[in-house]
Amino acid sequence: MGAATETQVRSPGDDEAPGAGRTGSASRDATEPDGAPTPPDAPAAGGTFGRYVLRRELGRGGVGVVYEAWDAQLGRQVALKTLLAGRGASDVQLLRFVREARAAAHLRHPNVVSIHDAGTIDGRPYLTMDVIDGQPLDRLVAEGGASAPRQVVELLVPIARALEFAHAQGIVHRDVKPENILVDRAGHPYLSDFGLARDLALPRLTKSEATVGTPAFMAPEQLRGVAPEPRMDIYALGATLYECLTGRVPFCGDSFPELVRSVLQDEPAAPRRLNPRIAPDLEAIVLVCLEKDPARRYASAGLLADDLARFLAGEAVHARPPSAARRAGRRLLRHRAVVTGGVVALAGLLGGAGVALWVRREAEGEGRVRAKLEEERARLLEGRRLAEARATREEARRAALVEAALATTLEGQAAAYDRVVEAWPDAWDVLIARARVLRALCQERRARGHDLGAAREAARRALADLEAAAEATQDGVGAWPVLFLQAELLRLDLKDAPRALAALTRLAEAPGALGHYARGRLLLARQDAAAAHPEASAALEARPDLDPARVLLAEVLLARGHADEAVSQIDRAAAGPSGGEAVRVLGEALLRLGDAVSSQRQALRAVELDPEDGGAHLLLGRARLALGEPVRALAALDRAHTLRPRDPEPLRLAAEAARLGGDVVRAQALEERAALLTGGSE
Repeated sequence: MGAATETQVRSPGDDEAPGAGRTGSASRDATEPDGAPTPPDAPAAGGTFGRYVLRRELGRGGVGVVYEAWDAQLGRQVALKTLLAGRGASDVQLLRFVREARAAAHLRHPNVVSIHDAGTIDGRPYLTMDVIDGQPLDRLVAEGGASAPRQVVELLVPIARALEFAHAQGIVHRDVKPENILVDRAGHPYLSDFGLARDLALPRLTKSEATVGTPAFMAPEQLRGVAPEPRMDIYALGATLYECLTGRVPFCGDSFPELVRSVLQDEPAAPRRLNPRIAPDLEAIVLVCLEKDPARRYASAGLLADDLARFLAGEAVHARPPSAARRAGRRLLRHRAVVTGGVVALAGLLGGAGVALWVRREAEGEGRVRAKLEEERARLLEGRRLAEARATREEARRAALVEAALATTLEGQAAAYDRVVEAWPDAWDVLIARARVLRALCQERRARGHDLGAAREAARRALADLEAAAEATQDGVGAWPVLFLQAELLRLDLKDAPRALAALTRLAEAPGALGHYARGRLLLARQDAAAAHPEASAALEARPDLDPARVLLAEVLLARGHADEAVSQIDRAAAGPSGGEAVRVLGEALLRLGDAVSSQRQALRAVELDPEDGGAHLLLGRARLALGEPVRALAALDRAHTLRPRDPEPLRLAAEAARLGGDVVRAQALEERAALLTGGSE
């Protein structure tokens, strides 16, 4: 059902259920209902509906509406749910409605909302259920009613038991999320809203039905269209636990395509990174639930409940999170530009030949993974063709987006998004997704060194997509993230400092983390590190996963003379679009700490990642000077000057290198050229 979860909750004193009619961001919203929108013709509160007196509306979603009602025949209060579309409901909507009634009616469990009655009145389907005197879990957590990790776990153990019971009856819920967990005033939790539940004994509704639900809580295989099975609910309960503990969903996106890509490909940020109050054992439980491979998750909801109970009892849990090496290796393998430098460089970064050997084995197995993904992509492509022929355009679009996310190369992803844009030219969210892929393609090509022209072309295409998306989102909440992406693309990839500063100036008006980040960047550009420091810190406080802000904070710390703290910040930044910049800043910090050998290693890696980064070549020259290698330093500094012709620093250092190498005449000439540029540096 598309009705809001709060529809079964009665909060005393409220005129409307909390969150009713909520419209959130693409990072978590349920996908669109089937078919074209149908004008609502639901009965009005205050009237009657058969034998039921409709006292007030508790809430509504895109498909259904729920009332607090009085059953005059049995003399009891109930929650009555019906379809907004009424007699005009589609076959799929009706079948899902009946499915909810059938699924919940067979589940008599103390932690499942009980169904009392179901039927049709005046051609309109309805069902009645318990009214829960309380509120949904997301609101309870937001208001501090379950603020401690232990309290959250105590509420979710019974829900895991309820899922264990449902799975034993052959029912997969498929839409477990905080809004669908209701907590009464006595602190008793209930699992609700079985509108998407799948009876494993029944046939599927449509080829693309598995894409319905709330994407931020859907397991990767559910997005891919795999037949429903219980471990999907285990993943969703893990995502629910993650959000309640950290305040954010495991995977976010500025658009639905980006969310789909993130769920299918990314690793969630470690919960303790977002909330240090979380115990390591509890973090391990969450990460096991969120494994991409269903076989790595808990085998049953009962085993998950058992482990949560062990945590509450202070006993050792059975969960073992992915090792640091495995998580780092998977992350680096996804960011191919970051590992272009080779296994040896990776071993130097992570500390040993054992890791290098492990990554090499992972790379050897990548071919098998690619083959499997290609097989899935081909199946999805066929599913998309069927969806286009049999179902709605939205279903076809969702299938196409999943297909794009599963493409095994960046070129393949870009081509898949090209096809989606061709079919849906007004889909600004797909333009953002394609821009991200094109930016990654730019970085991959640039890291190859010999494909710089193609890299720049990919960056220009990405910018064009972002500019088109900005036009479509200029009056909405999506405008700020698009502007942030534009600013970073101009700053890091296109090296267009004036336009990047202009974009950052506009972004400085944004609320929250992005505004703090932009103001910090602008202040640092004006060499006001003291003023930039609180802005960078505020950006990270608002968004601990915003790695560009973490790199900014490292730069600020470095400018203020805190090189050791800068190293700590870079170590916590993920390898991603800011990877080359992060590596360079790390090299700068190491040089400040007197470790010229490690600094040179990071400088070489930064040059590999971005051969057109003048700062990386400048760092390499400085490190070689510190190592007493003036001839090699001169080569790096000459390249730095070519890339930064208005900056006197490469010339000044090149003069020093020439003098150390015994070429006094060249040193004097370089010093004169540097003097001419003094005061006009970038």
